[in-house]
Amino acid sequence: RPTRPPRPELPPPGSTLAAARKETRPVYFAEGFLESPVYERTRLPAGAEFPGPAVIEQGDATTVLEPGLRARVDVAGNLVLERVR
Repeated sequence: RPTRPPRPELPPPGSTLAAARKETRPVYFAEGFLESPVYERTRLPAGAEFPGPAVIEQGDATTVLEPGLRARVDVAGNLVLERVR
């Protein structure tokens, strides 16, 4: 019987999107350079939602959230990206 991968650890209740923010930096998109918040993926709390542009960094991947996209962290810790335009 195959084993399931471990569920990601979520930040403790009461964690905030602001606590996951590492910095702001210019990132190049089709519109040119846009100041974009950079978030630490492991510190994003369930229920967090934010619009692009943004960058989400973690140990094994980087997600670039373009303008016109919105990110949401579901209750299982999955990062859900949706187009808002």
